[in-house]
Amino acid sequence: MIDPVGEKIIGGGAWNPPAIGPDGTVYIGFGNMYQPASVALEQPGRRLYTDSTVALDGKTGKLRWYFQAVPNDFHDWDMQLSPIYARAGSRSLIIDAGKMGYVYAMDAATGKLVWKTKVGVHNGHDEDGTLALQHKLKLRFPLTVEPGIVGGVETNMAVADGVVYVPVANLASVWKTRTTGLGSANFGAGTGEMLALDLATGRILWDTKLPQMPDGAATVANDLVFTTTFDGYVIAFKRSNGSIAWKQKLPAFTNAPIAIVGDTLITAASFPGGKGQTTEVIAFRLGAHGSLTPAAGTAPSKGGAMSGASLFTQNCASCHTLAAAHATGTVGPNLDQLKPSKAVVARQVTDGGGGMPAFGGRLSSRQIDAIAAYVASSAGK
Repeated sequence: MIDPVGEKIIGGGAWNPPAIGPDGTVYIGFGNMYQPASVALEQPGRRLYTDSTVALDGKTGKLRWYFQAVPNDFHDWDMQLSPIYARAGSRSLIIDAGKMGYVYAMDAATGKLVWKTKVGVHNGHDEDGTLALQHKLKLRFPLTVEPGIVGGVETNMAVADGVVYVPVANLASVWKTRTTGLGSANFGAGTGEMLALDLATGRILWDTKLPQMPDGAATVANDLVFTTTFDGYVIAFKRSNGSIAWKQKLPAFTNAPIAIVGDTLITAASFPGGKGQTTEVIAFRLGAHGSLTPAAGTAPSKGGAMSGASLFTQNCASCHTLAAAHATGTVGPNLDQLKPSKAVVARQVTDGGGGMPAFGGRLSSRQIDAIAAYVASSAGK
């Protein structure tokens, strides 16, 4: 669309999947629209239904209610997360948040605000859109705003046992002029937090500070909550007090979320941020013995056993059974039953076939030789 002063206003879409309530109501979080500060100041409008949580009748699509967190937004904030349907006592709530750095609880039936909690760093611009609607906003450019364009609650939250877990990115952005459409930010300069909020009241239970932005959402498993950080770490927090129980460096930077199935955690090193970084999908498993990204060309230790074992665990254990490696994969053949020769293993690993991918372009010849020697000497023992 074109606003009255001739500037384009575009956007306001949904980023993430909706939530479906027990009665079939569809709850959707919507992002912001693009509008320069000049438009927001000179021709302000609420810009429904941007930066909003919207409830629709699941059968007809009819609007049931909406809650707009930020009217007339020009800071590139959003209400972009997947809303969460949850019960606090006898009350049904919709929990949502976004890049404006607030978590909101709304009555699931009416959309009435129950509580809102400020999270992360704010530097005094939370009401800019509303003040501009009232023609009361005076700004001097260049302008530094926090939360910035990649700040606030950037990725999805989790709810478990009456607690909301919130990953927060702290990163300011600079808006150079009134006519600049978007601010700019240095991603590497961000910091972060993981917070736990009481579901019924929004009260902060704990707040753990992080040296980088947690852009990998929040995933709960048993007594831990997990995320990944922009600089390439998987982090597990104790749900009881927010202390860090475990962390692991990935071979590249990441903004990937985490999936957990049984005793296996899967995530990704999603983009290279420096020399030598590699993008990979990585699985961690309780009791696993593998190393993370062995150096290319690493020579096997005596007999190929140690290096071969590590390489097998990293590349083969998820698909094959091999008792010596504590591997119980069922996608590929049981190597203990086949007891293959070193030559057969090397050829299969190099060329693939029969549903198995070829590793000849991924692993060096010395790595493949180490795996082959390990499997040949260990299978069936």
